[in-house]
Amino acid sequence: MNTLKLALIVGMASLLAACGDPSLDTSSPANAEASMNRMMEDLSPEERNKLGRNLASITLHYALNPPDGLSLNSMMEAEARINKELDGKTYKEIDKLASDLR
Repeated sequence: MNTLKLALIVGMASLLAACGDPSLDTSSPANAEASMNRMMEDLSPEERNKLGRNLASITLHYALNPPDGLSLNSMMEAEARINKELDGKTYKEIDKLASDLR
C-alpha cells in the first residue's frame, strides 16, 4: 500500500512539474532553439522584446565580466558560462536574473 501511495505522489509531482512555465534548455543548440520557441509561444510581443533585451544584457554581462579577467580564453568560455546560468530558467527567472545583474 505504501508503494502505491509513493508511486501516486511521484506521478502527480511529475505531472505538476510538466505543467509549469516553459524553461530554457541549453544542453545543445537544437534544444536551446526548440525550448526558446516554446517559451516565446506564450509571450506577448512586448514580453518577447523584453526577453530579447534580457538575454542580450545577460550575455554581455557574462562575456565582459569573466571571473578571471578578460582574455581570449575567457571570451571563448563565456558561452559555456552563459548556457550554464540560463539552463532551466523560465521567462520570469530570466527577467529576474537580468534585473539582478543591472
